[in-house]
Amino acid sequence: MRRRLRLYATEVPAISVSDVVRALGASGRPLDDEVALHVGDAAVLVPVRIAWVRQHLGGRRPWFVCPVCGRRAGKLYPDPSGSPGLACRRCCGYTYRSWRLSGNRSYQVARRLLTTLSAI
Repeated sequence: MRRRLRLYATEVPAISVSDVVRALGASGRPLDDEVALHVGDAAVLVPVRIAWVRQHLGGRRPWFVCPVCGRRAGKLYPDPSGSPGLACRRCCGYTYRSWRLSGNRSYQVARRLLTTLSAI
């Protein structure tokens, strides 16, 4: 079996834009276009921009703007190189587990279920 080299996005701690906006709204602080987030144990403040995008049926949706590439992202991850900073999933090189599945997904789910049931 080959060893995978990349981490999955679900295996790494992340900061969600919805959690940040909810926390800022609950604190009564105005929702600016830029916030400073604490990263890691050293409590380094990292400025991160929030872009507000209008929705088709009304309202606005917040997105982080990746400090590295400038893309919109719903979550930011700690920099894998260890430097105090945040980046989007693409800049960190993380993937999703579902992207690694090949072939018929229902077959793989059924096989996993049979393996689990045979262990009981």
